[in-house]
Amino acid sequence: MPPNKKEPSIEEALENMDVNILLENITNIAVCGALTSKILLELLESKGIISREDIECLLGDSDYLESFRKQLLMNKLP
Repeated sequence: MPPNKKEPSIEEALENMDVNILLENITNIAVCGALTSKILLELLESKGIISREDIECLLGDSDYLESFRKQLLMNKLP
């Protein structure tokens, strides 16, 4: 960014963003967060502890998270 140009405010950036894209991004974040929480709680209930490996495996499995997100958006919950 040129030194004379100031960064746009959050409000300005949001005004220039497509509302549908913004809502889709918010939905994706919420769904992934909810799914991650659900899986972590299930792991805690079944194993009694959650290891670092469990968390790394879960966060690294973006295909599973994306598949679940698409099912939610299509109203086909597993």
